[in-house]
Amino acid sequence: MDLEKTVEKARKGLQKIQRSENKTKKRYLAVLSLLAMIIVVGLWFFYLQATLPHPAAIETEEVRDEDSFFRTIGRGAKNIIENLKNQFTELKANFSQVKEFSVEGGGAEFTPSP
Repeated sequence: MDLEKTVEKARKGLQKIQRSENKTKKRYLAVLSLLAMIIVVGLWFFYLQATLPHPAAIETEEVRDEDSFFRTIGRGAKNIIENLKNQFTELKANFSQVKEFSVEGGGAEFTPSP
């Protein structure tokens, strides 16, 4: 496969799209955007699969019964709400503090030159 021929073919294809109607341009935009998103999400899943730790052992049935989907979601929501409450409490404490500033003259007066 010759690189120059491939580049020239791609250039001609892009010129064909540029000269086409707006409806055709929008169709190409939608299709190519969809393909790009699929590629990015696929690479992201591959990255997560490669980097996240895998469980050391398979859980028993008893543990699976205790940790249902809704309980897990509930615990996560509870943690998020607690974190938000803590952040708002800290923010409220920061706004309620009184801070004093003093501005003193430096002694040098500014006089514009004529």
